This record gives sequence, structure tokens and C-alpha cells, in this order.
Amino acid sequence: MFLIMFIICASPPFRLLDSLHVDIHFLQGKDAVVLLEDKDGEYVETGACKFTTRRLIYLGTKKGIRRYGSIRVGYTPMYNRVFFRSLILHKKDGRKIKYSIDKIGDFPVNERVIFWGGREKVFNFTDAEPGDVIEYSYDIYGTQVALLSKEDFKKFTPPMIGEFYYVELFQERIPVWEKIFIIKGPASKPLRYKIYRGQADFYKKRQGKYITYTWEAKRIKEPPSETQSVPFGEIASKLVVTTIPSWKVISKWMYNITEPVLKRDMTLKNKVRKLTRGAESDKDRMYRVFRFVADSIRYLGTSMGKGEGYTPHPAIMTLKEREGVCKDKAALLVAMLREAGFESYICMTSAMGRVENLPANQFNHAVGCIKTSKGYIFLDPTWSDGSRELFSSLEQDQSILPATPWGETLMITPPYPGKNSMVKVRGNIWLDKSGNVKGKLSFFLSGRNEDMLRRRLKREEGNRDKQGETLRSFSLNAFGANAEIDSFTVQNLKSLFKPLQFAIYFKANDYAAKRGKKLLFPSPALSLIRYNNWWFREFTSVEERKTPMYSVIWISGMDINLRYHLPKSYSIEIYPKKLGVSDEAIDFSYSWDHPVEKLYFTFNDPIITPKEYCTVKKTVDIINKKSKEWFIAGRE
Repeated sequence: MFLIMFIICASPPFRLLDSLHVDIHFLQGKDAVVLLEDKDGEYVETGACKFTTRRLIYLGTKKGIRRYGSIRVGYTPMYNRVFFRSLILHKKDGRKIKYSIDKIGDFPVNERVIFWGGREKVFNFTDAEPGDVIEYSYDIYGTQVALLSKEDFKKFTPPMIGEFYYVELFQERIPVWEKIFIIKGPASKPLRYKIYRGQADFYKKRQGKYITYTWEAKRIKEPPSETQSVPFGEIASKLVVTTIPSWKVISKWMYNITEPVLKRDMTLKNKVRKLTRGAESDKDRMYRVFRFVADSIRYLGTSMGKGEGYTPHPAIMTLKEREGVCKDKAALLVAMLREAGFESYICMTSAMGRVENLPANQFNHAVGCIKTSKGYIFLDPTWSDGSRELFSSLEQDQSILPATPWGETLMITPPYPGKNSMVKVRGNIWLDKSGNVKGKLSFFLSGRNEDMLRRRLKREEGNRDKQGETLRSFSLNAFGANAEIDSFTVQNLKSLFKPLQFAIYFKANDYAAKRGKKLLFPSPALSLIRYNNWWFREFTSVEERKTPMYSVIWISGMDINLRYHLPKSYSIEIYPKKLGVSDEAIDFSYSWDHPVEKLYFTFNDPIITPKEYCTVKKTVDIINKKSKEWFIAGRE
């Protein structure tokens, strides 16, 4: 009976599902499901490779069609080629529609700041309806990033000549019924491999001079989708394969390909001499060079042809053109630091992403470093543009590999304590008998909080009304909709050598509620932390998490000290009680000691695990509850 009902209800074509041994229950209620991804690859002695991919996707709803009913396969002509084999639509009534591959569009990618000639093959299954299955297959020749020669994949020259590496996700944002990944390579270049955060059946077979490696997995659920989560690649099941023997090999390889671009000419030497003239210390000399590269070289990527992708542009070219991407800015910084007398090297890292501890080139970002007797000082002239941070707090606790002649092993960037990214508030608040309030608040910012506000205020420079509204939303929401800024001052906006500060004089009518001879008003300090932090609303809306979340991106640490001035003959009768919470993830304390209210809060870890989240949420709930404990002032 069930089989008959299935066919009558015009669900996906039974023969297709039967051939794939799909459990119908796996599809129920899903917008889309990958029925099969079969990826078959081969690499050769040079490290270049070819992959054939076949995908079948069940489209269960109109939403699924909008999201997955069109295909886009990106490529970069400098690195690889894409050739489609087939395009098929399996209708829910059993019909099969085959499309000519000539219908596939080939368009340039809409590049905004990096112009390397990226393109993508595009096709829309416009006839698709809920219950249909789309099928397509294509070949990719070349390497993920390569230094090209000829179109024959055996002639493609990969970055690390003679080495092959690949990263394959085994989870997607929708469920996968079956995943097959096959790679064949010469026995003289055997693979090292590991699957992270998941499992798959594995088979290895040797045939003459070649070894074939196969991974298979079924019933793969999609990872949880949660806001403020770490990148998808840190959550999803992932396979890493490589022929590279160690991180030291990668380190020395990167050193060898970048050294030639670090040559200094007289223009560069004279620029460094001018920048460092009068410097009072090594730190001052280093900071001047860093600030020039970070702030004067705009982020723009134009291709120099062969070698683009890994090899930086020559430092003297970047200095002349005043533009480059991360690798180019890093190379210029290193060259200038060497000219200034520092032992400096380029480093590879993965911005906001995980590098699994298997020697494979999993990096997406380049920075610089200075080697000292105590270790390395990491410097990022790309992410620290317009920032006082030498190495962005967003890049803490992530993998990094310096490119040195002796070869380094994989390292972890230093943690960035939450106390280094604070909003410090000092103020005086006057309350009158009518419940109106006025005051002066001085803000001292550091770290991410400073960066975000500084960039916004600089964009609004010249428009004082907009700057005032920005400062109001940043600091006065806690005092209600009636709060107004009388005047404000901003210090050190144009100087990155000093921290950003601002002060506001404000007023707010009817801030306190009058009840006879009593004045009732919420705690300004607790209100400030509540309105100034996105995390407050996030934690109160989600009971638990299944994935780690970033705290460093969007959470403000706060150190608040406010002095109250009450109307004559009034005194505080009831006030929020003292509270302190401290654990591995969070520090919070609150106290009232007439006439001063104090609050301190900070996160201790940039990434909050699901287990830590429960602890942090309890603290946030306590803060939320405490914020409802108002002050009551009465006449003596």
C-alpha cells in the first residue's frame, strides 16, 4: 500500500530512488537533499589533478528549488578548467529531460577588490518542480591554485611542485544520502589522510604503480545552523589528504618562493629611512613602518599572471602601485621591516578558519612577523587597516606558519584577553526632583570596540549630526527615547597612535518615575551593558547551542564607574545588590557604594563552546534579572 501511495502522490521517480537505495523517510519534510555526490579524482607526480563530479539533488519544496535548482561551478582560468558532461532533470512523474551542455552560461565573477579573472559556469533548471531530481556532472582539470602552463592536466604546474593536497567537505548545509570520494595517485606519492568531525568507510587498493583511495558515507545529516557560529568548515565533517611530509616542508617552500620578491631598491630604502627618522625605540620604529603599510596600501588585487595566488607581487611593485592583497601587503611589510633592521618573515594563516593539523596547504591569508629572542611577533597590515591593533583580535588562537629557511612547524597565534577589548565608562549623573537626568559620560575604547566605532566615525567625518547620532545610539539608549546629546567631543579619531575617546553631555526628561516622594529609576550601569551589547539579546533568545560561537566579534567588555548626584534631601533607599560571577568563560561584577555604581564584565575566551554557553547564559540571565532591580530614592 505504501509503495502504491508513493507513486500516486507523484513523489520522486521510484526507479531512480530505488537504484540509489534511498530511504524515502530521509526525504520527508526536506527542502532539498543531496541524493548522491560521487567525486572521482586522480593526481600525478607533479601534484596536478583531475576530478569528475556527479551530483543528484532532490528538490522537495519551492524554497529548495530557489536555493539548489541552479548550479554554479567556479574556476579561475589561470589555475584550472571546467568541462560539463551532462545536465538531466528527473521529473517526479518519471520523465527524464536532458539539456545540451551548450546551454550552460560562462560568466565572469563579479569581482569587487580582487581581479584575478575568476569565472563560473551557470545553469538554471527552470523546469524544476517540487519532487524533481536534478543531475549534473563535470570535470575540473588543474589544481585548486596553480601556476599554469598548458591545458593538459598533467602539464599544470601546482604551487608546490611534486606535492598534492586536497580538502573535501563530507557535510553540506542540506542532508546528504550518499557521498563517495575516490582519489587515485602514484604509489611513489602515497597519501596521508584524516577525516575530522565525522566518519566514513575507507578502502585502499594498489594496482601496479597506482593506489586508489576510497571514502564512502551515508545518511549524512547537515550540521546545526546557528547564528554567530564559527565558520562552516570548523563544524562540518572534513577530509584532508596530502602528500606533503611535514609543516616544515611547507614553511621552507613558502620561504623559497617569497624571498625573491623581498628585494629592496633605493626607493624602498629611502622610504624606510624617512619613516623611521627620529624613532625613539625599536617598537616605535616597527610601529611607524607597520602603520605605513597598513594604512597607505589599499586592498586591491590585480593579476600579474603566472604565480598569482601564492607568490606575492614584488615589494617594490606594491610600494610603487600603493595596492595589493594580503600577500602583497605582507611582503612589503617584511621587506621594509628588514630594511629597518628587524628579522622578519612572511607567515601563512587561515583568517577566521580552522587549519587541521595535517600538513596540507589549508591557508587563505598572509601576514608578517618579527622573530625575537622570545618568539614571534605577528603583524597583519591587512586586517589592521584603520586599527590600532598590530594583529587583529579576530585572529587570536588560530593556526599560523612562518615561512623560514629552516622550516617552522604549525603554531597558534596568542590569545587576546577580553580585557584588551573594553569600553571603559566614567561619568557623573545628576537627577532632579522631577525625575529628569543630565550628565557627562566619558568613554575610553580599546580593541574591537574601538575599531568598529572608529571606522564608523571616520566614515561620517564632516557630518557632525551623523556622528552625534552614532554616539547617541552607542551610549544613550540606556537612558530612554527622550535622551538627547547637548554636546560631544571626540579625541584621537585621526591618530592611530592614541586610543579613541569621546565625551558626551546629555539630558533625558522623565528618566525617573515619580511615586509620591519617591523617585524610581533603572540602573544606568546595568542598562548600559544591556543596550551596548548584542550578546545580551542573543543569549536570552537561545536556550542552548550545538556549535561553538565567536564572542570576540560582537561582544563588548565593559568597565563602568558612575557617580550619582541626587536632589537635596534625597538618598538612595533601595538599590541592586552586589553580585560577582567568575569562571573560565566570563567575569562579571556589580556593586553600589554610595554615591558610586560600579560594573565590570568581560569574556575570557574568543570562542564559547556549547558547554560554556550554558554557563554564560546563566550569568546573562542573572544580569537580565538584576537589570530589573531599580534604584529607589526618597527624601530623608
